[in-house]
Parts: sequence; C-alpha cells; structure tokens
Amino acid sequence: MFSLHRLHTAISSLTILFVATLGLYGCMTTPPKETIVTPFQMALADGYQRFANVKKDDSHLLDSYHFAQKSRQAREGYNVAPEDPKNWSLNPDDTQQLTVARSELIKITTENLTQQKPKDAAILQIAFDCWLEELEKNPEGDNTSKCQTQFYKSLRAIKKWDKEQVIAQLPENLPESEPGTPAVPFKTSIEAPQSQPQETKTDQNGIIYSVYFDHGTGIPSASVKKRIKAISRDIVSRGLQNQAIILSGYTDHTGPSDFNQFIAEKRAKAIKSLLINENIPAANISLFAFGDSQAKMTTQDEAQEAKNRRVDILIGQ
Repeated sequence: MFSLHRLHTAISSLTILFVATLGLYGCMTTPPKETIVTPFQMALADGYQRFANVKKDDSHLLDSYHFAQKSRQAREGYNVAPEDPKNWSLNPDDTQQLTVARSELIKITTENLTQQKPKDAAILQIAFDCWLEELEKNPEGDNTSKCQTQFYKSLRAIKKWDKEQVIAQLPENLPESEPGTPAVPFKTSIEAPQSQPQETKTDQNGIIYSVYFDHGTGIPSASVKKRIKAISRDIVSRGLQNQAIILSGYTDHTGPSDFNQFIAEKRAKAIKSLLINENIPAANISLFAFGDSQAKMTTQDEAQEAKNRRVDILIGQ
C-alpha cells in the first residue's frame, strides 16, 4: 500500500509540473547557478533513475515517479536523504529494524566517504531505499532479500574501508603493548554459510537443534525453512511434539546491542511461526532473546561469526 505521505508528495509534484508549464517555474526554490553537483550526487541520480525504471517496469508507477523525482533532485544539486521508514506502510518490527539501519547509514555517510568513494556511498543509500520499498510491496519476495543483502554487504565493505583509513592515519611508531598483553588486530568479516549446518546435540537438558541466519536479518532464508521442516519431522518421529520447546535467539557482535536484541527476538519469533506451520503445538513453545550477550563463538566486536547468528531449539525429554 502506497503511504498517504508519498501520495501527497506525488500529487504535489504533479501540481508543480503543471505550474511549470504555465511559465511559473521561476517561483520555485532552485539551487543557485553556481551550485556544483558532486560525484556522489551524480551517482545517486543515476542509481535512483535506474531504480525508478525498474519500478515502472513492475507497474509500481507512483513509486517509480517518487524515485525519479529523487534522481532529478540529486542531479540538480539538492541533498537527497534516504527514505524515512515512518513514511511507509510497514509493520512495527520492520519499521524498527529499518530505522536502526537508517541511523547506521547516516552515521557512516560522512563527507570523507562521499568524496573518496562516491559510488559506494550511493550504492549503500539506494540499496537501503530499495530494501525499504520492496519490503512494503513484497516482504517475502526475492528482491527484498537481495536489496537487504546488498545494503549490509555495502555497509560491511565501507566499515572495513573506514577502519583502514583510521589505521593509515596512525603514527608509524606506536607505543608497545604492556608485557603480557597481546596485540589485537582488526578482524575482517566472516561470510555466512551457504547452507545450513546439520547441527543437533543432546545434553542433560534435552535435544538442541541449531538454525542459522544470514547477517543482519530476522527473515528466514530458504535453507532455514527447509531445516525447520526436517527438524519438525524429527521431533514428531521421536514423539516429542508435546514436550516443552524453548527457542533462544542470538546474534553476532555486529551493530549496536539494542539492534542485536531486536534481531534475536525476531529470529526466535520467525522460528516459532515456522514450527507452528509444521503442526508443532504453539502452546508448547516459549521463546527468549539474548542478542549478542551469549555468543557461541568468541569474536571481536564487528566480527561476524556465523554460529552466533542462530536460534537454538531445546526440547526437554
């Protein structure tokens, strides 16, 4: 559903175009003639125009017009901000996740970044807007996942570059560490596994199945859904479907703790829904979210460790 805010914007913009045809365009506020359009703004303009064309091909004409307007504004030298999730028709969980992601985007889009890596900065912003728009139109669609993945991939690459800039500015002769204190180098990202590890173990509390998520998301991938189907069959074959089932959601250390707590809870809720869809009684399922506070693997902050991005399914015997 197209939000009222953007519908009003589109109608207002159409009115402006009509006024322009009457020769009154000069009444509008425009950038001064000496305004220099930066490479970042040009990259944004090109990217938004491509995205507008895609939306037009998908018959999302209002969204196509909206992003074409953003392209025009960037090309004329205006500062074009990423979309505000509050202006779109999203559920509360998605709005919260996107709001946190937008804060990360704004925080890292510094003047230094837009000057040194204008195309990368533009790709990051457009990937965010793409993720947001696709999430409103088709939350379970492939394009939603692709745009979200592109956003976090770009964000990780820029964070890595940003750290390298900091290292490059450090003095050559750094003071040595205290005796007995090991040097801690910056650690690069670890990519998510391409398929679900078939991890099941038994301890004194019962059987534990582990399900792993892609970075930065609480949306189950196809491999997660396939894994849950297999787990559900195993639960039934063992006659455990009427036992207490405890779901515990976790994340890696990437991002702020409040965001990680939110993602951990969203992952646990997603697994609960999938289990219910496989006829596991909802009344037997309880869930907890631990964020990054109980990491399975020890990693440095900002290091991605696939085994920390998981939901554990504990079934008492």
